[in-house]
Amino acid sequence: MWHAQEYDPRQWEKPHAFPVDLSPDEKTRGNLKTYTVCVGDLCYVLVGQIVGRRLSAVRYQPTACIIINSPVASPALAAACHRDWQGLSPTDHERLLLPESMSDRYFFDALKRLCFYYPVIGKTEALRLLSEPDTDWNLGGRASLIKMLQPNPDPDFDAPIHEIFRRVDALPAPDFTEPPRIQSTLWERDVVASACSQRLILKGYDAEYSAYVEKRLLNPGLPNTDLLLAMKAALAAASPLTCDPTATRSSSVGVPRL
Repeated sequence: MWHAQEYDPRQWEKPHAFPVDLSPDEKTRGNLKTYTVCVGDLCYVLVGQIVGRRLSAVRYQPTACIIINSPVASPALAAACHRDWQGLSPTDHERLLLPESMSDRYFFDALKRLCFYYPVIGKTEALRLLSEPDTDWNLGGRASLIKMLQPNPDPDFDAPIHEIFRRVDALPAPDFTEPPRIQSTLWERDVVASACSQRLILKGYDAEYSAYVEKRLLNPGLPNTDLLLAMKAALAAASPLTCDPTATRSSSVGVPRL
């Protein structure tokens, strides 16, 4: 465990924009045995969450290492953060998040913040991404987008998300003469289906998701068996036959989180 000064700058396109020394603190490398996270460290993380930057006060480093980026222990980090973000207006904030939400097709950090702070423009951008042709980006990215929208209760997302599932379910049967590629493709299909079912369980689509699971479980030797069984259990627990029909969606008992 050691101190470093890792900083994710406001202007990614300018490598020289890093205002601090990014080299690790060689004096402490491997010598730290304990570290107490400070309020200032949490503030560093929170600024990063607000503006869509990866400001990690404490992070894991393979293998079996911990890196500390503390603005308390390294005041240069606090100064850099202040220099980059002081005076940021709501208009500047929105203009920062929108183009980054358009370019990020896997993590969707900027889109998450856009939906939170500016829900109208965030919703528009999320719906646009959900409706893009499948050839524009990969299945793993679609699963990440659906998971990112999971806490958002807006019902306008439901139909486009289920349409993604239907397109995945309608994909032609894979060619089993190429096992590595097939396993990757099936894994991505199942992850998308799982994300969709979590979002839409008890919303009128459960029969379609149950049929998908049963079809996939006909080949138990293929990947994702545990995920498929979890989907099956969640759908069974949410069934009107096993749930109190007067329960609300949020209070349904026995629905496992995948």
